[in-house]
Amino acid sequence: MLHCCLQTLIIVPLSTMLHCCLQTLIIAPFSTIFHCCLQTLIIVLLSTMLHCCLPTLIIVALSAMLHCCLQTLIIVPLSTMLHCYLQTLLIALLSIMLHCCLQSLIIVPFFTMHHC
Repeated sequence: MLHCCLQTLIIVPLSTMLHCCLQTLIIAPFSTIFHCCLQTLIIVLLSTMLHCCLPTLIIVALSAMLHCCLQTLIIVPLSTMLHCYLQTLLIALLSIMLHCCLQSLIIVPFFTMHHC
């Protein structure tokens, strides 16, 4: 009976109290610290990755956009303009050359012959 009473009144409450204290003093703080550390590590890693990746992504996107815009705004108009200019220059040169040749071969001899 004494053993039973001792067990019921002292050992069980003490073991329960010890279990509770251990859980409260050791397990709870560790799990909180672990939770906090994990959260901090994940947030820091994610923010670092985001910080690193965002400039890279923005730079890549901007450079691609800039390349496209430059090509569309500068290269295409310039090549079109150059093509037009060359075509105009070629036509002008050909017409001047044709005019000169016609004048030299037909008009000048005709007038010379007519004059004589």
